[in-house]
Amino acid sequence: MVITDRGDLHRIPYCDIARVREESYQVAVDTEYGESFVLCRMGREFDPWKRDLSAAMNALTIKVQSSVKELLPTSDPSIIRRVARFMKEGKAARRLDIDSISPDLWGNMEKKLEAIGLKDEYAFLKSLAQGNRMCIGIKRGLMGDLTGEYVWFLAPIYSTNPKEPGNAIAMEAAASGDKAVGKAGGEDAGAEEGGGEAAGRVGRGGGKATYFFRIAGRADYPSFKSLQDLEAAVDRAIARMNRCMLAVNFRREPVYLTDEQMGEPAYARYQYAVQKIPELRELRQLFIGRAIHSSPEQWQKDIKSLLAFNVSSADEKRWQAPKNRPAPSDQ
Repeated sequence: MVITDRGDLHRIPYCDIARVREESYQVAVDTEYGESFVLCRMGREFDPWKRDLSAAMNALTIKVQSSVKELLPTSDPSIIRRVARFMKEGKAARRLDIDSISPDLWGNMEKKLEAIGLKDEYAFLKSLAQGNRMCIGIKRGLMGDLTGEYVWFLAPIYSTNPKEPGNAIAMEAAASGDKAVGKAGGEDAGAEEGGGEAAGRVGRGGGKATYFFRIAGRADYPSFKSLQDLEAAVDRAIARMNRCMLAVNFRREPVYLTDEQMGEPAYARYQYAVQKIPELRELRQLFIGRAIHSSPEQWQKDIKSLLAFNVSSADEKRWQAPKNRPAPSDQ
């Protein structure tokens, strides 16, 4: 956490740090997103601070490599280290990047999704998406083995034909292990707000949902004439999703609640968060809607409806499921 000279608090996750530069008793911390924070006038704290930062980043690296090793148990250490660079602290890695290391790795990552109960969801969304930019991420719960793993994937759906359903990134997630149920509450990265149930728990009262976010503004999306330009926008959107979801620790309730709901006393706790967390504001702006897993057929139908709405609507309004649909039970 950094307090800037304007008095604002700024959070810099260790996983966002690209490099640390030392210059004349000043330290410049560069992030993967082109930001640079210069710390000065540290006095006698200069050397201890550098030591503690290095230790914290090394600990994170070891933790990430351990998680990747469990995901890819037969891979040699050099491959584990290279894959871990793309999956720091739960970030979802593109298939394009994983394949650049080894073409055999992605299949093992897909098997993880199948083992955790996301086989059918992944297969359907993959059929709509551009496969080389599918992303998979794994994050340990904040309470270690007590909260298990949080596994999520992103499916970018787009086309150079702006009339085809798309301009969206689908996000699906699940938490592994029965230990995550009812024990972590708000602490677990995979916990649904309010209920303490693991996020994406399969078959639990219809509370599971697929979330959709815009790649580009609806007015801007038709202007992409080349696939290269569109894919560059998709890559930027994937980077945004990674940063924003980690910043809000994968909480979804403050993302999908409407402005009217946010004004209700029951959700007053989120009003301060929206004011102070820019990544949460960005997710709310990009949010299109969510498709509830009421049944496989209805879920697929809702996704097609949402994607069609997203390219036909002239403004940035959210998609809404038909009003006669049973309310989801994940609040």
